[in-house]
Amino acid sequence: MDSTDYGMLVYTPSQLARSTFLYVQHIGRWKYDDDYVITREGFDSYLFQYTFSGRGYLKHEDREYELLADSVILIDCRKYHEYGTLSNEQWDVGWVHFDGNGSASYMQAIHDKYGPVIRLPVPHRFIQHQRSLIEIIRGNGVNLEAEAALHIFQLLMEVFTAGTTSPFRQWYSGASKRWPRESTSIPANSLCRTYFRRRLGPRSKHEQIPLYESLQTLDRVLSH
Repeated sequence: MDSTDYGMLVYTPSQLARSTFLYVQHIGRWKYDDDYVITREGFDSYLFQYTFSGRGYLKHEDREYELLADSVILIDCRKYHEYGTLSNEQWDVGWVHFDGNGSASYMQAIHDKYGPVIRLPVPHRFIQHQRSLIEIIRGNGVNLEAEAALHIFQLLMEVFTAGTTSPFRQWYSGASKRWPRESTSIPANSLCRTYFRRRLGPRSKHEQIPLYESLQTLDRVLSH
C-alpha cells in the first residue's frame, strides 16, 4: 500500500503489545461514496481519521462537526458516534485504529484541549506517520510493535502540541430531523472488515484486505 493505494491492513498485536505498547489494530485509506455513513459504539478502539479531500461530518457527544480537508478526528469508539460523507462528492480519508497502554489518557488530554476534531497546521505530518506505520507493519520486522508504538505516540504528541481547535457546526436541532440515509451499526467488541478494490498481497500476522469493486461488509466478526 503506497501513497496512491486505497485499502486496509489489519494487525493482530502480541500479548506484549497489548499489555505494554500503543498498537495498531487496522490502518488504511479509502474514498467513500456520497451516501456513506456509519454508526458505532462498544468497539474497543481509538480512531485517528484524516480528511484528504471532500467533506464529512461527525456526530459525537451531542454535537456535530464538519470535517474538511486537513482536519483530524480522534475519538473513543467505545462511545456512541456517527460519521459519514456530507456532500455530493467522494470523501477521501486515511485512518489509524489503535489501542494500548495510555490510549485513554492521551485521548482525554487532547479532547480537553481541542475536542474531537482538530485542525493541523502541518497536515503532512499525519500522512507521514500513517505511511510509516503501513511500511512498518508490512515489513514485519523484529521490532515492529515498538516502532509502531513510537509513531503512534509521536502522532499523539504532535496533535497535542501543534493542533488547533476546529469549530463545530450544528447541522440540525430537534429529534424529528434525521439524516436522509440508513446507517450501519457495528456490534460491540467487533471489527467489521471492509473490502476494497486493488490487487492482493500475501497474508500473514498482518493482513492486507482483498480489494473488490465496491465496499462490502463481512458478516463474520473478528475477536480481539
